[in-house]
Amino acid sequence: MDERKRKILYVITKGNWGGAQRYVFDLAAHLPKDRFETVVAIGDGTVLEKRLATQSIRTVKLQKLQETRRAGPQFTDIGAFFELLRLFRNERPDIIHLNSSRAALLGVFAVCGFQLLNFLTAKSYKLKAIFTAHGWPFKEDRPRVIKWLIYAATWFTVFLSHKTIVVSKQDEALGKRMRFVKRKISYIPIAMNPIEFLQREKAEEILFYPNVDSYITNSIRLVTIAELTKNKGLEYSIEMMKELEDRFPGTYTYTIFGEGEELNNLRDKSEKILNTKNQPIVRFRSIGMNIPSDLSTTASRYLKAFHIFILPSIKEGTPYVVLEASAAGLPIIATRVVESMASYIPNMYVVQSKSGAHLAEKVREISFNVEQKPHNTGYVFEKMLAATEKLYTDREHF
Repeated sequence: MDERKRKILYVITKGNWGGAQRYVFDLAAHLPKDRFETVVAIGDGTVLEKRLATQSIRTVKLQKLQETRRAGPQFTDIGAFFELLRLFRNERPDIIHLNSSRAALLGVFAVCGFQLLNFLTAKSYKLKAIFTAHGWPFKEDRPRVIKWLIYAATWFTVFLSHKTIVVSKQDEALGKRMRFVKRKISYIPIAMNPIEFLQREKAEEILFYPNVDSYITNSIRLVTIAELTKNKGLEYSIEMMKELEDRFPGTYTYTIFGEGEELNNLRDKSEKILNTKNQPIVRFRSIGMNIPSDLSTTASRYLKAFHIFILPSIKEGTPYVVLEASAAGLPIIATRVVESMASYIPNMYVVQSKSGAHLAEKVREISFNVEQKPHNTGYVFEKMLAATEKLYTDREHF
């Protein structure tokens, strides 16, 4: 194996702080520095950039790469394609590691363009592309024709990538069904380093005192940590609270940690169907964007202040928050999009997707037998890092 230092360029569309961003951060920050040089190219957002700066990891801002909710080609994609092409020529990495569907599709086309330019100019430099699918985008709730177009775009992304990493068994099974590309699929489940959780009393003191009424501290406290987008299914968890409040008034409260495009819609829906402006049983809190050197300002540290974790998602890969909630000892109620995780997380309960009623029923079922029992998820971070590093260095994978 070539022992020279390899340069890895990570590309991601959104620079906020979610599962994909944490994945990029963990890999970039923990690869052995004597064997790898890491650079991260980021589209919208600044949180990931600030966190990478605490680890002295260089970042590049991509002005043209923008997140969009519309499927299909966008006018801005032309500029983003050439921006990526220039980036590859300037950085000259060994591996491009693409994260997020739009960045990946544009990225693999830019890699092809880069290779063509090298061929025409008789240069021998070879660039490899790896794509991590943090949940297949064609699983999203969209019209049938749009889903077909997204599936086709995803297939081309996998076809043009040298390897595609999936982070869940369900996504591995779906990937293996794709014609002509199943050999390119590699399953590497996500894992996390240990978290220093605040103990319950301290977490409660910070979150709930001295300015919170007793109705919260005396309630059964539910919690979700998520980016506030349609894929997270939070409208159904608000419907869950409507069901619970109608049947058991004043028994439950629900805190949603997160930021995102759906914040105003979710807040409006909560106020409309729950009619609890003076005593809100659903509360929205920012995850916290003051970035200390130890990255301690994260919502997951406060999980022990709650009783039950809710994951109402419509589309997921393998979300870090489930691992975090399990490590904190919370029972987890999740939808079937992460059903495969229940095989190694014993305190996890799975319900039907897109159903506030099913979420509410399961909450009620386990409410009076809640105790915190921390669990090891069975897959350590070092193993995930080693498997990814093997993809970067092992010639047989390419």
